[in-house]
Amino acid sequence: GTEVTGESVGFIGTYSSVPNLEAARFLAEEVFPIVLQNSPAARLKLAGANLSAADETRFKSLGYVDLLGAVGDSNELYSQCRVIALPVFVRGGVPLKIVEAFAREKAVVACSELIEGLGVRDGHDLLVSENPEDFARAISSLLADDSFCRRLGKNGRETFMRNWSDRKSTRL
Repeated sequence: GTEVTGESVGFIGTYSSVPNLEAARFLAEEVFPIVLQNSPAARLKLAGANLSAADETRFKSLGYVDLLGAVGDSNELYSQCRVIALPVFVRGGVPLKIVEAFAREKAVVACSELIEGLGVRDGHDLLVSENPEDFARAISSLLADDSFCRRLGKNGRETFMRNWSDRKSTRL
């Protein structure tokens, strides 16, 4: 669409997975009210399947949440968002959400559990946060500073190319 990505923060997950549902609730109910104090126009975009009717109603009652539902391609979400927030405090396997956000050159805010062992650096590849205040501060700092946002995205993309791209080549 024509919507500006300027103030949008995204999360994608399958909501039948409890850690994903908890992450979405954490963002919508604990983090975003703080973000809105600094960025009143900010939007939280939640993509993914299997959101219960009760949770859908709960999220829709918050005027700043956009529910995208199941997206055929995560690019539908990433193209609309400036920041990807990943407060997934329980991890299984390689966190593809981070790998994917890095691949798409998006600024990421994640919790330490999700990045453990990945060899990524706080403040360089992404911002690491643990609680609602930290997440809100990190998100607000990215929404307020476009060059910082772009730099994090670029560094994340370089880390992706180095660590996870199929062709480990130095060609651009």
